[in-house]
Amino acid sequence: ADRGDATALPTIRDAAKTGPKKVRLAAIGALERLDNNGSSAPILIDIATGDDADLAKTAKSALGRLPGKQVDAGVMALLPQSSGKTRQTLIDMAGQRRIAEALPILMASVQDSDAGIRSASVNAVGLLGDEKQAAALVALLQKTENANDRANLEAALMAIAGRSGEKC
Repeated sequence: ADRGDATALPTIRDAAKTGPKKVRLAAIGALERLDNNGSSAPILIDIATGDDADLAKTAKSALGRLPGKQVDAGVMALLPQSSGKTRQTLIDMAGQRRIAEALPILMASVQDSDAGIRSASVNAVGLLGDEKQAAALVALLQKTENANDRANLEAALMAIAGRSGEKC
């Protein structure tokens, strides 16, 4: 992998999927360096939504840096039908990768019954949103009583206002 040999990608993908944790972590790092078109996105998304926190964190980091629209397309393909931890991870990825086409799904998720999904959605809207989303977040803030939700909404609004300036 250190030689930049793309022919090693299939072997590295296999190593990322199964095997000892240290090998999987190294393989995820190698995928990040070698995959120049995002073709490893499905494997990394699967690992990022898995139960092992270390592997998930490393895969999320790699997904955030992988080039190519294939990663964005993979996130968008899975996001609408996802739920639970997987949905939260995909929402985080949409925000991290600045996938603006996810905004309708993100806005629908800001009132989700799952606190993790709600928080991830509000954070992602803060990264991607503009004055249109700000208006909806203000309306939600006015009726939100939960302190954590209020803090997340306020932070998202500050981020949007910081980018949008007088438009907000």
